[in-house]
Amino acid sequence: MMGFNLYLKVAGKDTDGQLSVFSGDYRRHDEPPLHVHYQQDEEFYITEGEFLVQVGEEEFTLKEGDLIFLARNIPHAFLVLSETAKMVFLTHPSGTTEMLFQQLAQLPPTATLDDAQKIHLAHQCRIVGPKLTAG
Repeated sequence: MMGFNLYLKVAGKDTDGQLSVFSGDYRRHDEPPLHVHYQQDEEFYITEGEFLVQVGEEEFTLKEGDLIFLARNIPHAFLVLSETAKMVFLTHPSGTTEMLFQQLAQLPPTATLDDAQKIHLAHQCRIVGPKLTAG
């Protein structure tokens, strides 16, 4: 999805919808656009590499062992700064986050930002800005 691999580790159906846990493998410059979740909070736990993370108007550089909380209704994005990187992230409650990722993964390489936006909107999310760039 969007150039990186996501793995579902704990499904919402196994937690009565309380949370979903994912891991991701990334390469330099992988990133989602600035987006907001309206019904889920998230945490990113960095297990390898370095990420630039934007939360609202603030930017943070995170490395192995760092954790950041991303509250619902606050736009966020990340950019991989290292050659490779890994993170574990949680969404809670689960909501339809798993389906959001499945549908985004099925988009063809020719998909537009509007195509991705339709999927986000169907899952109580919205793309609200561009991808991050390393300054």
